[in-house]
Amino acid sequence: MRVTSMTWILFQIICMVVLTGAMSPANAATPLNSSNWEGTDGNRFWQIWSSGDYYLDTVGDGFSTNAVTAIRIRASNVTLDGRGKTITGSGPPPTPQPSSDHIGVQVNAGPQVSNVQIKNLNVEKKFYGILLEWITQGGVQNCNTSGNHYGITLWAADFLTLTGNTANNNIASGIVLDGNDSSTIDCVNHDNTLTSNTTNNNGETGITLWLESPNNTLTNNIANNNGDKGISLLGDATLPHLKSPENNTLSGNTANNNPVG
Repeated sequence: MRVTSMTWILFQIICMVVLTGAMSPANAATPLNSSNWEGTDGNRFWQIWSSGDYYLDTVGDGFSTNAVTAIRIRASNVTLDGRGKTITGSGPPPTPQPSSDHIGVQVNAGPQVSNVQIKNLNVEKKFYGILLEWITQGGVQNCNTSGNHYGITLWAADFLTLTGNTANNNIASGIVLDGNDSSTIDCVNHDNTLTSNTTNNNGETGITLWLESPNNTLTNNIANNNGDKGISLLGDATLPHLKSPENNTLSGNTANNNPVG
């Protein structure tokens, strides 16, 4: 019996070693910190070129940069976890400034990417807090993009989920599914889901769907006390070649104390 017991113990130890080795370094998330940032003092930034899990690992609760884009994601199958930290700048510019404070986090690789998740991140004092372009699948969860010009913007995005985000006190709008007024570029935001987001006290609208934004679902969002509209589905009569938002589903949303809707 003693030999059998010792054999069993050795077997358990070997299994634990094998499992520990299989679960560690290969699957570890990559920190974004001073060891891998680019740029110069005051203008630091990161670019994510490879699939994988990443997290913001800067000293303290906030990271201030005047770089054009603080974090740019250029790959598919990426998860970015802000771990509650804040990306900030010198102040939201009134118009896009390509030389500074333009974007907090941008998803844009040129060609379309897929399955990018951004979560637990705060962005303030940028023109675009979070900007997702040419993307399918993925989303933004539990982020705070207040105090920018625009909070969260989607452009040519589909099958994304935005849930549990806060986008208050932005100069223009909290969340925008942005269209394109050019006949040469096809920009459609479709089949996205916006659930339980809070978009209050923005200068213009809480949530905007502009131009070709069909088949989206908005559920249990809050859009109160905005400067113009709470939730807006907006076409443009001067652009007859582009469709207005259509076949969208809205339920359980709250839009109070807005001049319109």
